[in-house]
Amino acid sequence: MTGQINKQKYLLKEHFCSILFTLLCLLYSPAGYTQTAESVEPARPVVEVKISGLDKELTEQVQEYLEIKKYAALAGLTEQRLQQLHSRATQNIKQAMRAWGFYNSQVQGQLQKNQQGQWLASYHIIPGKRVRVTQVNVQLSGEGRDNRQIQAISAQFAIHKGDFLDQEQYEDEKYRLLSRIGNLGYTDAQFIKKQLLIDPHSNRAQIFLVIEPGPQYFFGAFRFHQTILNKDFVQGFASRIEPGTPLSQEDLLKLQQALVKSGYFSLVDIKPEFAEVQEQKVPVDINLTPAKRHKLSFGLGYDTDIELNTTFRWQNRLLNSYGHYSDVLLKLSDKKSSLRGTWWMPVGQPGTDKIGITSKFETEKTDDTSRDTFDLETAWVFKWQDWHSKLFTEYKFEHFESGVQPETTTRLISIGGRMEGMFIENKPYPQKGWSAYAELRGAPNLIWSDTRYLRLHLKSRRLFPVGEKGRFILRGEIGLANVDDFELYPNSLRFFAGGDQSVRGYNWKSLGPKDKTGQVVGGKNVLSGSLEYNYQIQEKWLAAVFLDTGNAYNSRLDKLYYGAGFGARWLSPIGMIRTDLGWPVNEDNKQTRLGSMVFYLGFEVNL
Repeated sequence: MTGQINKQKYLLKEHFCSILFTLLCLLYSPAGYTQTAESVEPARPVVEVKISGLDKELTEQVQEYLEIKKYAALAGLTEQRLQQLHSRATQNIKQAMRAWGFYNSQVQGQLQKNQQGQWLASYHIIPGKRVRVTQVNVQLSGEGRDNRQIQAISAQFAIHKGDFLDQEQYEDEKYRLLSRIGNLGYTDAQFIKKQLLIDPHSNRAQIFLVIEPGPQYFFGAFRFHQTILNKDFVQGFASRIEPGTPLSQEDLLKLQQALVKSGYFSLVDIKPEFAEVQEQKVPVDINLTPAKRHKLSFGLGYDTDIELNTTFRWQNRLLNSYGHYSDVLLKLSDKKSSLRGTWWMPVGQPGTDKIGITSKFETEKTDDTSRDTFDLETAWVFKWQDWHSKLFTEYKFEHFESGVQPETTTRLISIGGRMEGMFIENKPYPQKGWSAYAELRGAPNLIWSDTRYLRLHLKSRRLFPVGEKGRFILRGEIGLANVDDFELYPNSLRFFAGGDQSVRGYNWKSLGPKDKTGQVVGGKNVLSGSLEYNYQIQEKWLAAVFLDTGNAYNSRLDKLYYGAGFGARWLSPIGMIRTDLGWPVNEDNKQTRLGSMVFYLGFEVNL
């Protein structure tokens, strides 16, 4: 009996030690549960989210609000957490629908797990009737209410009676009102009443806004604080803002952008000093931190026309206190290489106007032509309206060879002008935009030039949206020239067709007038055009089809060449990279080529 009692005590003691050991394992286990050699962390649930009942735009809006959609792919998701997200989905959806004016939407949601262990979260949404705006009342009060410009701005409130309610638009329009009034010098403008009254039972909304513009302020003196530039020169950046002009944040932003783009400064801090207001005029302090003087750029690129190329660029941002700067560019490739150096001297409005002296040596070789060209140019660069403009004189010395024509040397002194303009949507995948280029140049006097000529070159491109993911790109080129002696007319001024920027499917500069041996020697004129369609198949990838046409000619355009094909575009972090496969349509030129837009990999060093 005594032995049995001792045995039970021993077993009890042993069980107690086992239990204590287990508790210690639970306490100190990193995962908070018993660890064994076979323990495995539970797998993250695989979830698919489906939304039905809405159009594409509303579906995308709901997905932005839906937490289960946002967090389904995140690490650490558990089935318990998934259930919590699903329980909040109805509230998420109704919040999204209310932002678009649907206050009576209904949601039918399910969360199911299939036999493979995958989850499906499905939500069918019945949007119901959308709230309409039945009254819009925008009033002015207090100082500034009699200003006719403000009255006109308030009358242009973009939400009207009868419109569907869009709360995002409502917030944007309120901000736009104050911003436009503020740009008239009323920087203290504020809403003293802003009401959006919504009756979800009758699906009606009313908007009541009262704006108090407050006092009007004007620009006073601009006080630049910097040590690297001449005082009068740096003051020229603000020369387009006359003292007494209404104080405008838009004007201050443009001034800041001009100072940053100038390259002289790494930091631009602009502060209107309202504490020093006199007679409603506000002095503006501008604190400028100098940028590093030297900028070195290195790059490696590929262009199907000139093939593999390397680039080196050295910019000296500040040669003296009057803002003079230099730019040296070296570009090397097997078919076309150049070395260019420019001394720039800002004049007038420093941000846009300058005089440049440029020296450039360039060598080029195609299948049928070659040239070595030296150009010395003096140019006045300025901005006219929204066009980047240039007036120039140029001395050209060119040694060239075309077909079987003997090697020729030509000297020309030309005068001319150039204009370029562009507007492209600021989006990774722009669907709207245009660009245009025009140049007129000539050598009118035989005393200084080996031959007389007059040359006009026009290029344009236009983007048109097609649905949400498509776009058309139209491109056109016209070149016309009148030349006294074509044999002395240099290759650098002759027109050619063919290549990535002309008629795809044909080699670079392979189309144009030919000599008696069939070699392309270029022409006085050119005509080309292109129609291309792009479709966004993924966020960063586009598919493309195209049809190009064109040719270079002398007196008469006897034939147009056509090239057609398809390609892909990648919206990469360094810009769009394009690859095309083109075929010549004309039977007399069976050259198929793979084309790719220029891409460039590079880095910069500031010293």
